[in-house]
Amino acid sequence: MKTYLIHSQTIGGHQLEYLHHLYLGALERPSDRFFFAVPSRFTIDSAKLEWPEAEHIQILVMNPEDEVPSDCGLLSKGWRNSKTIRKYVRQYHVTDVVVITLMEYLPFLPLFLHRRVRVCGIIYRIYLYEWQHESRLMRWQDAFKYFLLSRFRVFHRVLMCNDSVSAHYLNRLFHTTKFRYMPDPVGALQGYAGRSIREELGISQSDKVFLHPGSMNCYKNTLGILRALYSMDRSDLQNMVFIFAGQVKKDIKEDFEFLYKKVNTKVHLVLLEGYLPFEKMADLFETCDYVLIPYLAKGQSSGIVGHAVYYGKPVIVVGKGVIGKIVRKWRLGHLLRDSSEGSICWILRYLMNNTPEYSMKREDYLTGHSIEKFNHAIYE
Repeated sequence: MKTYLIHSQTIGGHQLEYLHHLYLGALERPSDRFFFAVPSRFTIDSAKLEWPEAEHIQILVMNPEDEVPSDCGLLSKGWRNSKTIRKYVRQYHVTDVVVITLMEYLPFLPLFLHRRVRVCGIIYRIYLYEWQHESRLMRWQDAFKYFLLSRFRVFHRVLMCNDSVSAHYLNRLFHTTKFRYMPDPVGALQGYAGRSIREELGISQSDKVFLHPGSMNCYKNTLGILRALYSMDRSDLQNMVFIFAGQVKKDIKEDFEFLYKKVNTKVHLVLLEGYLPFEKMADLFETCDYVLIPYLAKGQSSGIVGHAVYYGKPVIVVGKGVIGKIVRKWRLGHLLRDSSEGSICWILRYLMNNTPEYSMKREDYLTGHSIEKFNHAIYE
C-alpha cells in the first residue's frame, strides 16, 4: 500500500482543476491512502466542484504558518515549502509525494526527505524554449535546477507538461529516464454543455466574438491586445466583439484600465472580471468564435487551449514555443509570426474579411489529453 501526499500552495486556475483530477483518480485507488494538503482558500473555491467523501482520502487544510505568499522570494519559498512537505511526510508516514508546481520546492526539497520517499512533480515552464533570451544568471539557475532533478534519487518522476520532446532531450542530456511527458488534461468544463449568451451580453448574432480568458498579466499579452485594437481603424473593427474574462493582475491593472477605457470608445468590449465559475467559462467558450491568447511566454502550455478544443473553437497563438507546437501539430487554429501588435492587427483584419475552415484533430487531441491519461502519468 502506498501513502500519497498531494500538495499545492495555490488554488487559482489549473491548480484547482489538477487537484480535482487527482482526487477523482484517488477515488479509484481504495487500496492506497491519500492526503491532500491545501491552502485555506481551498475551503471557498472547492465548492465549485464535487469532492465525494472516501475513507482512504483526507483533505488537510494547512495552518497559516505553512502557507507561503505568492510574492515570497524563490529561495524562501523553496525552503518553506520543503519544510511543510517534511512535516506531513513524517506525520502521515508518506511514501509518495505529488507536487503541482515542482520548481517551487527547489533547491531544498531533497535535503528534507529520506531518499526512500518518491517525489513526482510537474514542470510548466520549460527553460529550453527561453534559453536564448535569458541572462547568464537565469541560464545558470535553470541548468542547476534540472541538474538537481536529474541527480537526486528522491525525484522519481519529473513531468513535462504537454511537451514530449523536452522530456526526451533532458533524459539524453542528463543520462536518466525520470523526465516524462504529461498531457495537460481537458476536463474541468466537461459536463457543462455551455450555452450562447450573446443576447445577455448585448452581442449580435452576426458579430465575430474573440475571447481572451483566464488571469490577465504581463505574460498573457493582454495589454498588447488592447494596444493593437487602439491602433486599428474603426472600420477594421466593425462587427467585432472582444471579451476579457478573468482576474486582472496587479502588474497590469492600472495600464489595463487606462487602455480599456480608450479602446472601448471605438470597439465593443466586454469585461467579466474576477474568478468565473466553470459554467460561466463554458458559456463564454460556446459563445465565442475565436480564442485570442497570443502569450509572450514561450516555455509553457496553457489549459485554455484544451478548453477551446473541447468546444471546437480555433485559437490564435504565437507560432513559437510550446503552445505554437501544440496548435501546429493538432491544427487547432492560427499561428502568429510573433506576439507584436502588428501581428495581432494582421490576424484580426484577416478574420474580419475571411471565414476559414479548420481541420482540427479534435477527437485525437481530447483522447490524448484525457483526465485518465493525466492521472496515469501521476500515479503510474
